[in-house]
Amino acid sequence: MSFLALGLVILSAAHGTVAFEAPKSNECTIVVQESLRFDNVHDVSFECILDPRDAGGDENMIVPIRVSDAQKLVLQTKFENGELLSQSSTLMLDQEMQISNEGVFIPVTMDNFDIGKGGSNNGRNLSITEGDKPFLVVKVTDSQGRKRNESTDQISDDIFGTDGDQMTLKSQMNDCSFGKFKITAGGVGNEHEASPGVIEVTIDKSLVGNSRSAIRQAVTIKVQSLLGHSLPGPYAHVMYVLEGCYTDCGWAAYAIVNSWLSVYQGQYYKMVGVQMHGKFFQ
Repeated sequence: MSFLALGLVILSAAHGTVAFEAPKSNECTIVVQESLRFDNVHDVSFECILDPRDAGGDENMIVPIRVSDAQKLVLQTKFENGELLSQSSTLMLDQEMQISNEGVFIPVTMDNFDIGKGGSNNGRNLSITEGDKPFLVVKVTDSQGRKRNESTDQISDDIFGTDGDQMTLKSQMNDCSFGKFKITAGGVGNEHEASPGVIEVTIDKSLVGNSRSAIRQAVTIKVQSLLGHSLPGPYAHVMYVLEGCYTDCGWAAYAIVNSWLSVYQGQYYKMVGVQMHGKFFQ
């Protein structure tokens, strides 16, 4: 057994994950995250939507792409020059790569990546659309009871101005688009809304000790189970509101590029400057 393979097996045992193995499929769809960090450093990270054959039959498993700093720079360069498109391009897998629910692990000796064009992009390009856009906000409680203190009514007002708040995501998007982009507080017949545009879910994972991809995945599963359909469904955008961050922190919010999702930790969900971050609604 090679040193790399031995290290992967040891890491798997330590984390109690499924065994690392060579990929069964030929590719996974690349997901790009843009984070708004406290230190103003431009942060891009990469994940993969696994083929169900590599995810134990799960059709919605998204895991980090584990790379060195040099390898991350290669991916970032491909993203910035348009060669890599979030939620459309694919990472072509080979037998030297290893996969588990901890991520897609790339050998440190690999200095280039075979990027496929993939299929049609299922994301949303909000910047080129007009009209009424229903948004859904998800107030999250973790397995140990951590959640924001604000009521769903307060969260709804903070984002949509439903109780008179004049400086919100809704008001600013309306102003910046000269009234052409109109965010609505849900309003698509969702009986589970605790307040206009806001639902609550409790996930089976703790905010402590779990990666942000694992937490995000747990929220998505719960929301889809509650609503009875895959996200985004009828919504133009979905916002997850977490009580705080305890693992892999340093960010106020992050979003999936070319997608329908943004995630906020702590009080930052209510800060218009964070809500309006240019990368979040592309």
